[in-house]
Amino acid sequence: MSIGDNRCEKVHESGAQCLLDDGHDGKHRLPTKHTCHWPSCTVEVPPKMWGCKSHWFTLPKSLRDKVWATYKPGQEITKTPSKAYIIVAGQVNDWCREYIAKGEAP
Repeated sequence: MSIGDNRCEKVHESGAQCLLDDGHDGKHRLPTKHTCHWPSCTVEVPPKMWGCKSHWFTLPKSLRDKVWATYKPGQEITKTPSKAYIIVAGQVNDWCREYIAKGEAP
C-alpha cells in the first residue's frame, strides 16, 4: 500500500474518499475518527497525532521523543506501525495509567 498523488477514486456512501493510491490491493481505507490516546479522553485529534495538546504535554519529554522517534509517516493511514512504535505506545499507556493511579491526572 502506498500513499501519494494518484488517489483512489472510491467514495463511500458517507462521502468519505479512500485514503490510498489508485491501483492498491482493493481493500479501501476510509478516514475514521481518531481520539486522544490518553485513557478515557474523547478529544478528537488528527490521526497522525498521539493525543490532545493537554495530554501530549503531560507526558515526559523522554516518552514524547520516543513516540516521534518510532513514528513512521503514513502509519496512521496504512495501519502498519512498526514493532518499535507499538512497544513505545505500550510504555506510554503504562505511564499514563500509573500517573492516573497516583491521582495526578490533569
